[in-house]
Amino acid sequence: MKKLVLLTILFLFMIPVVNCSADEIKGKVTLVDMSTNTVNISGVTVITANSKIENKEGTPIPFNAIAVGDYLEVTGSFTGPGQITAETIEKDFAEEDCVGGRIESFNLAQKTVDISGITINVSPDVWEEDCYDIPMPLPQFDKGNYIACNGRWSGSAEFIATSVEHKLAYERVFEEWGRGVCSMHILGVISMILFIACYIPQIVAILKTKCVDGISIGMWVLCVIGFMIGLAYVIWLKAIVLIINYVIALFLSLWTLVLILYYRKKT
Repeated sequence: MKKLVLLTILFLFMIPVVNCSADEIKGKVTLVDMSTNTVNISGVTVITANSKIENKEGTPIPFNAIAVGDYLEVTGSFTGPGQITAETIEKDFAEEDCVGGRIESFNLAQKTVDISGITINVSPDVWEEDCYDIPMPLPQFDKGNYIACNGRWSGSAEFIATSVEHKLAYERVFEEWGRGVCSMHILGVISMILFIACYIPQIVAILKTKCVDGISIGMWVLCVIGFMIGLAYVIWLKAIVLIINYVIALFLSLWTLVLILYYRKKT
């Protein structure tokens, strides 16, 4: 039974956080097609079938309540060049336009990035930032990574970015939950919780039996050192979720090491 529990924890820990339903666009409606239930935002076709449409107060509204000139915030998945299948559509006040999705290609010479057929123009005076607000140059962008670009639409499927943020999957977990998006992200959170909790049975066993024979001190020393170095790194990155994770893991591993040393010295 114990082996089964350990294998389950290991399996959950190895499950990656899936990047699904994270794409988004914001902008004014340039065309509404009632026959196909699609809208167009600056050359990008928005498929609204099976999507949840709301007004700025969060009240559900029908598709025919959308008109040319309305400002929409669309979240869903890019399903083709210049095409996004919406999961949620929010009719809101006009604000800064946005395009968020995975990089398919980029041109360093022209300072452009392609996101599902949308050309993002990144002017030389724009500082790209990663998920921790650390400035990073365009050459550090990699194909497949997720970026969120704020700026304005400049033409059909063309966008001028005034700021670019480089995001990681786990940072979008809570954003997507807030939008009611169902995804595999919950497995990533469960794996993190179980990874922290896996230290507790060892601590309980030591306190209960007061026996530490056969437990490797070296293994726990390396754990403590590793978590201390990792904590310093994530503090530098300003990654709040990982900081909490490392603090708890460091505390539990350090507690385990202290118990091992205490009872080994006592015996």
